[in-house]
Amino acid sequence: MINQRYVFIERKLYSLNEYHSILNIKSFPNDIYKIEGSSFQFIITGFIIVNDKPIIIFPKNYSKPETDETLKAEIILLLKVIMKYRTERIHIPEELKLLIGDDNHNSTKIVSALAIIEDYLSYGVIRKESIHINDCVAGFTDWNKTINKGTPIISHRQVLYPNPIKRRRVIDNNNIVTQIHKYIISMCINTWGWIFDIENMFEGVDCPCEDERMLRILNNELSKTFIEREIYLIKHLIQYINATTGTKNNYSFYTMATPYFSLVWESICSYIYSNDYIKLSKWVAQPRWEGPAVPKTISQKPDILFVENSIFFILDAKYYDYNKKMPGWHDIVKQLFYKVTIERKIKKNKVPNIKSYENILVFPETASIDFKYLGKVYVDKDDELGEVKAIAINSKRAMEAYVYGDDFEYRNELLRWVMDLRENKVNP
Repeated sequence: MINQRYVFIERKLYSLNEYHSILNIKSFPNDIYKIEGSSFQFIITGFIIVNDKPIIIFPKNYSKPETDETLKAEIILLLKVIMKYRTERIHIPEELKLLIGDDNHNSTKIVSALAIIEDYLSYGVIRKESIHINDCVAGFTDWNKTINKGTPIISHRQVLYPNPIKRRRVIDNNNIVTQIHKYIISMCINTWGWIFDIENMFEGVDCPCEDERMLRILNNELSKTFIEREIYLIKHLIQYINATTGTKNNYSFYTMATPYFSLVWESICSYIYSNDYIKLSKWVAQPRWEGPAVPKTISQKPDILFVENSIFFILDAKYYDYNKKMPGWHDIVKQLFYKVTIERKIKKNKVPNIKSYENILVFPETASIDFKYLGKVYVDKDDELGEVKAIAINSKRAMEAYVYGDDFEYRNELLRWVMDLRENKVNP
């Protein structure tokens, strides 16, 4: 059962009095929340861990599902989205602190805990073997030791060893690495197990030794193993211990979140539409300042560029509720300027394979529909500038494609819709 009182939506107002008993909001860093009178709101999207209690904050305008099962799936999806996003672009300092961490709190504990749980679900507890060697055990004959230490009997011109030395590998359940793994699994499941529906089989397992010794043991094991799974797991065990050292009996606070989910949406759209910006950026004309009073350069950078069926697509990802807000003059002029300058440069260079242009804003759709046309904007009696269309796509479906790499053919879907619109096969 998910405790709904730990699940929030960015920018939604909640009562300070109602949540005072479970959250000491005023102890949080002030770049995470905002107080308005007797209410507060989170100004980030992502995850906070306070004293091993996870707080989940969905993006603004998010529609929370009714069933626990669906909510769990969407929490895991958000986790994977944030985890992927944090590794794939250069982040500004304000975002970097919340996504990666600083001296006061970091996301290492969250990332390592999830990696440890996923490894455990796939492979179970790490097992180390011990080798038993003597002349009593069953197993394989160790001929080197048998020949070096045994006394042979020669009979009928044959050499016999009456007491061959045997070698047998035995799983060592008391191995210290196994004990450390069980202990950390137990702590990870205590925090995250409710999402994955995992029963804590190691509840009550004691810490096998102090943190410093655990780190020495794991680093020593890491230097000896060549097994890929063990290398991956031990590194995360080390990171988890390092992240928790010194916080066991004190207040602990970890984040893996962003105050700019609009940039996450931009990354999602860039991925699902297979952004060709690097290849096509040569057609993006750049404004230039001249004069000694302006040392700083400026540039224009569309979010997403690609060419399909001789159509040059210019996409801009917009993460907000289109029912309440649509782009203003600044955003529209920017898109129109992108199109005009790109088109002029391409015509000047006589590029033969580009015949037309589509300028499109992409919004998230929170309803169950996959695609929706929202309208278009243009400058009256100025055909040269063209028009900017606006569409909405299913945000959860797009997040799944971004995380799992599913091929939903977003480019082809958009192309088919554009062609049908041009041929009057669909109504705007």
